Amino acid sequence: MGFAPHVKDKVLDKILRGESFSAPVTIYVSLHSNDPGSDGSNEIAGGSYVRKEATFTIASDGYAYSEEDISWNDMPEVEVTHVGIWDDSSTGDFWWGGSLLEQKSVVAGDSFLIPAGDLSAKVE
Repeated sequence: MGFAPHVKDKVLDKILRGESFSAPVTIYVSLHSNDPGSDGSNEIAGGSYVRKEATFTIASDGYAYSEEDISWNDMPEVEVTHVGIWDDSSTGDFWWGGSLLEQKSVVAGDSFLIPAGDLSAKVE
């Protein structure tokens, strides 16, 4: 899936027109039960689910990776298929989304973990 259209426009305008834009100060990761599209649709709800703050490595060769484990406890019963990146913990702008290499069924009350380094952002 990649970056949301508004992000692609901001990057192109920065490179081609020298226009500035503000990148998120804090990044939040969301979980989705289907493709989030360009607006962050299909975000999971229920249980104790909330978006989680995350930090990423300095990009190299077009990739950046999550620096720490990202975990959710007391999840609702759900099939997790995608992740998203946001600039706010509950509202805000959707910046990026992508599919998991392998979707995972989560039982109500269970935990979901993305180990450090397993979440990557790629620019092609």
